[in-house]
Amino acid sequence: MNQLGHYRVPKKLQDEDHYFKFFTKIELFFMILVILPSIVILRATLPSGNTVMIFIGFFLTFLLCGGMLVILKLKLPDRFYLIGSNMPLYIILARYLRKKFTRHTLYINHYEERHLL
Repeated sequence: MNQLGHYRVPKKLQDEDHYFKFFTKIELFFMILVILPSIVILRATLPSGNTVMIFIGFFLTFLLCGGMLVILKLKLPDRFYLIGSNMPLYIILARYLRKKFTRHTLYINHYEERHLL
């Protein structure tokens, strides 16, 4: 006889494909978004022939790509369970920015009738 039971759902139940063995779709999208300006920076600095400009171009490219990789891949430790433990930084950053820039409105029924103005 088959009995029904209550079982816990696994924490990381996600249906994500990993591209290039490391990136999910969202992470790959953000990396491409960062690599495109880096290509523009390198194309602007390479024809100049100036070694300092080429170095600055490569430095900015590595800085942008490295920063995005840290934001995408670094996960918060378990002790930050109130913020969101074991979640990537880009999700937490998106939540923070959404809370900061959304308009908060409190609707009260019959506000004008209560003379609270």
